[in-house]
Amino acid sequence: MDHVVQIAMLVPLAVACWQDLLLRRIPDGVSLVLALAGVALRLRDGIQPLGVSLAMAAVLFLALFALYLRRLVGGGDVKLIVALAIGFPPLALAGFLFATALAGGVLALAYLALRLARRPLLPVPHGAGLLRRLWAAERWRARKAVLPYGIAIAAGAAWVLLPAARL
Repeated sequence: MDHVVQIAMLVPLAVACWQDLLLRRIPDGVSLVLALAGVALRLRDGIQPLGVSLAMAAVLFLALFALYLRRLVGGGDVKLIVALAIGFPPLALAGFLFATALAGGVLALAYLALRLARRPLLPVPHGAGLLRRLWAAERWRARKAVLPYGIAIAAGAAWVLLPAARL
């Protein structure tokens, strides 16, 4: 049953990635679904493990909220990380945060490469495919410092949720 819930959590994570990439917004419903799934996962281990996870998520929220107030992280990213933290035991939470940081570094390098690309930004022809339009939009957006960090968060969560996918 746990594996079914863990794999099902990948669906809202994919929605979060897509929405963050396209709109730079993570829907509240995604965080709510992930938080409820996390509660269900931790309740299977008992009320005390759920309490530990909720306490760790609360501490994480306070730390991330301080970063949010300084505009160093987005509100949707805070909600997504805290919602996922509810479903992870402490050791898995540490792995999730580490994997998210690594994925965030890769994402930042990719956006830096987009920013430094020498090709001029040309208009996308009418009727161009979705991927070509997305590529053009991301090249334009890469000029700003805003990263779709929901992608890195989802990658970190997938690393923890899918242990068979690890190297």
